[in-house]
Amino acid sequence: MTCSFQDLKQQANQHGFRWIESIDVIDAPGFERFRTWIKRGYHGSMSYLADRQAAYENPRSILEQANTIVMLAIPYTAAESLRKHSSSKETDSDKEGNRDDLRDSECGRVAAYATGDKDYHDVIHIRLRALKKWLSARVPGSVVRGVVDTAPILERDFAAAAGLGWIGKNTLLLRKDAGSYFFLAALLTDITFEESKHEKPYTISSDHCGTCTACLDACPTQAFVEPRVLDATRCISYLTIEHRGNIEESVREKMGSWVLGCDVCQQVCPWNRMALTETLEELSSKPSMHAIDLIEILQMSEDAFRAKYRSTPLWRPKLKGMQRNAMIALANQKCASAIAWIEPFQNNEDSILSETANWAIARISQATDSP
Repeated sequence: MTCSFQDLKQQANQHGFRWIESIDVIDAPGFERFRTWIKRGYHGSMSYLADRQAAYENPRSILEQANTIVMLAIPYTAAESLRKHSSSKETDSDKEGNRDDLRDSECGRVAAYATGDKDYHDVIHIRLRALKKWLSARVPGSVVRGVVDTAPILERDFAAAAGLGWIGKNTLLLRKDAGSYFFLAALLTDITFEESKHEKPYTISSDHCGTCTACLDACPTQAFVEPRVLDATRCISYLTIEHRGNIEESVREKMGSWVLGCDVCQQVCPWNRMALTETLEELSSKPSMHAIDLIEILQMSEDAFRAKYRSTPLWRPKLKGMQRNAMIALANQKCASAIAWIEPFQNNEDSILSETANWAIARISQATDSP
């Protein structure tokens, strides 16, 4: 049996993948930029990137027999994120990086991709496995592997090279018809789809950002060293999710009420006027995740946190990370009522939580004591 690329596209669409393109397996177009990025230390404490950086050079490090890499994309709900941005008014605190319009100072903001009640990795893996099973049945003896984030592959580079979009100045993949609010996944296979070798609408060097620098200018922590170069050690998404240590005080003050991720560089992007409003039911945004109750986070036990958030993106930073983030957000919002809930952490055996607690109480007290 054989399988045309059009057949694969139709099947992928049925599994929720809105866009799909393929490219021959080649060395990653952005590998040298990636190596330079690592050398400059912009990966922060994500040592796993440095430890296996050589594996990112070619997808055959993941699947030795691979001839084709199929890039797929699924949109996620951005409406709430864009609504908050469009409805906010610039204040002095906005100019310092606090761009949220939350009225409740005890709430924390979550990036749009994480406002569902399921981790997108789990949702997409299920669909990738189904697609892999279908493809393997259509081409007996073929080798197929699906990956979402966790494997050493520069997904955005291959997605751009395959024609799914272009890499914007905020380092995210962009599409003219959908902006940047979508997830990427990949299928590696030894199958060659001859009819998919068409002229691509974009290339790795395409740039439809023009002279716009909205994303670079709006970043609360000025994490973009230059267009398409992100210093993760200053990125709110990295700091609230991946980083496990203390956060530099000068950066904390610019994090606003973000407690998991950050959407600012997407919210200001003109192309996100085209962001889609529909997604898979499993990835749909849930009202309960739009604003996290930070006092509840501070009161939670490990068991309670696990029970409520184990299947969601909030599980990634774990309870300790979320409590650190919560105290920073409460301090930035000058939430005097939170002091009583932060005080127990001042003598916490964990030095990160105790230091953050002392800083948060001092910042809130200073704000409330000021005339």
